[in-house]
Amino acid sequence: MHEKNGIRPQAAVNTYSGAEFSGPGHDCGRRELQRVPAVPSPGSLQSQGAGTSMELRLTPLAHRICLSMGHVLTFIYLVGWLCARFLPIPGADWPAAKLATWLLENKTGYQLGCMLMLIAGGLLAPWGSALAIWTRKTEARFPVIYVSQITSLAASTALFVIIPIFWALAAFRATEIPVDITQMLYDAGWYLFLWVGPPFYIWVATLGLGIVLNPPEHQLFPRWIGFYCLASVLCWSMGLMQVFFRSGPTSYSGMLPTWIPLVEFFVWMEILTFYGFRAIRLQEAQCRAEVGEGLGVYAPHWDDPLVDSITDTPRSRN
Repeated sequence: MHEKNGIRPQAAVNTYSGAEFSGPGHDCGRRELQRVPAVPSPGSLQSQGAGTSMELRLTPLAHRICLSMGHVLTFIYLVGWLCARFLPIPGADWPAAKLATWLLENKTGYQLGCMLMLIAGGLLAPWGSALAIWTRKTEARFPVIYVSQITSLAASTALFVIIPIFWALAAFRATEIPVDITQMLYDAGWYLFLWVGPPFYIWVATLGLGIVLNPPEHQLFPRWIGFYCLASVLCWSMGLMQVFFRSGPTSYSGMLPTWIPLVEFFVWMEILTFYGFRAIRLQEAQCRAEVGEGLGVYAPHWDDPLVDSITDTPRSRN
């Protein structure tokens, strides 16, 4: 360790994946770091002076529940899409009076479909988080891609939920208010559906980069999945063209901006979900092979005793 002006820099303590390391804070991990032995309590790592502990074991059930939300999202959203009778989609070239009448005639099923799509949109957060966690090791101490992925996922989830709200508002007072306002609300829903893409693009692109750049020893997804994510972003970007057209295959009811990206999005979700479950199995096998106190796999049971958060001692559930 170098000295400058007679001052010797202090060693930095870095924590990652439950292990503690000691090494120069300015060398960005280029040097081999020295492991500092820790004394964890069973299944946890005790933090110094804080009176709290961090679980080191993998809980596969939690990961599988979050990841399975991808299947649930796909099913609920597509059922909602059919209930809203978006097959085919009323186009941007429809007269406002015709659209208002159509919304009134199909109001119950249409609003039910919007509600289902709203519910499905919220499931994007746990599903995306279940994928993002496996790219955390890409950057170790400085996870800028991982942080970008999580923040853009949060923005994408919020926008995904907002979209059906505008569609539902269009039908709420159909024929009771000027039909031009009804049409504007309906158009706004489609603008959001196709134009809120940038947060989705950033989320999926950073997911793809996290997979491609993952070190081989931490690689749980095949690298082609990362490139597939980047290609999907290009496919979805076709939705931006709808602003220039009101009819035909390039309008918001057309094949290029809506139908091809929509089908590809749900195919992409199912493929990522399949390989996500594979990643959980691989990580679970690695954790079961770990040797050391507090490591391995945890399978929760309903009869597990409660543990006091300060003393880590079991106490009665009564």
